Amino acid sequence: MFGRSSDLEEELMSRQSQEAKFKLPVILAVLLHLGLVAALLIRWPSSTPENQSSSIVHATLISTETATDQAQQLRDSQQGAPRQSAPQQDDVQREAQQQAAAQAAQEQAQREAAEQAQREAAEQAAAAAAERQQEAERQQAAAEAAAQAAQREEAQRQQAEAQRAAREQAAREQAAAEQAAAEKAAAEKAAAEKAAAEKAAAEKAAAEKAAAEKAAAEKAAAEKAAAEKAAAEKAARERAEQRRLAEAAAAASESDLAQAIGSEEQSIANARQSAEASNSMMNIIRHAVEQSWIKPAGSPPGLVATVRVRLLPATGELVGATLQSSSGNASFDNSAIQAVQRAAPFRELSQLPSAAQQQFRSFVLTFNPEDVR
Repeated sequence: MFGRSSDLEEELMSRQSQEAKFKLPVILAVLLHLGLVAALLIRWPSSTPENQSSSIVHATLISTETATDQAQQLRDSQQGAPRQSAPQQDDVQREAQQQAAAQAAQEQAQREAAEQAQREAAEQAAAAAAERQQEAERQQAAAEAAAQAAQREEAQRQQAEAQRAAREQAAREQAAAEQAAAEKAAAEKAAAEKAAAEKAAAEKAAAEKAAAEKAAAEKAAAEKAAAEKAAAEKAARERAEQRRLAEAAAAASESDLAQAIGSEEQSIANARQSAEASNSMMNIIRHAVEQSWIKPAGSPPGLVATVRVRLLPATGELVGATLQSSSGNASFDNSAIQAVQRAAPFRELSQLPSAAQQQFRSFVLTFNPEDVR
């Protein structure tokens, strides 16, 4: 907007300068014509001296009576007067001629003075016009200088405004960058804290799992030791019973000894047959459970769970399957119980001797990813 205003001011000043250049010659021409008209209309006096004036245009009255008019007046006076002698007439004519010549000289001098006055007036008018022209040019130059100064001031103001806007923009950008950096640092800190918390939780879960696995392993080892101890005690009882029978046979008669030996052999054979049947039934149960066990996908290695199984001896139907020791993994534990439930009932149990059937009223199955024991 300021640039457009400066252009309009320059165009207006240029037009004013051109109009002043055209007006000055017109004014001078008008003044010159007015001076000429005034010189023709003003009557210059013949005997009255010119008054001194401080005006630019000096005017002198010019008599309109010419030499011809004066000669005519002389002839008229001669005709009305008594006729003079020839010498007197010659004198009168010479005097009239001299007066006419003097009058003509005076008129010429007056005309020359009027022309000189007109020239001086024209020169003074031209000087005044030149001075006005110079003054107009000085004013125009001053106006142009003022306009240029205003333009420079406006340019400086716009430059200062642009610099201020640039500084403010830079400050805003710096503040935005600092805020973005602070937000990024806060986000990174929050992410690091979250990762540390997740790592701590994972380590805690792993420690709890390891503790559970250790406890399960210790429990399985204790159960195994108890089972081995029970088997050893049973074997010791059998050996003690054998010694007792041997001692009884030694004390009895030969017939009694032979009868006792036969009875003992039958008992041993029955016990061996019952044990073989029990082992065979346990293998059948384990195989059926393994076939029904759907192991959870992605289960970590090393998981162990034990399930207490209770059956009806006569029919082999499932009374209950409960978790005796957990693996620490709920999906793994549930899959073990569901495997027993799907494998039941175990009809082969009804074919065992009654003594062997009683062993399967309640027993424990151990589940691990490798096999079922």
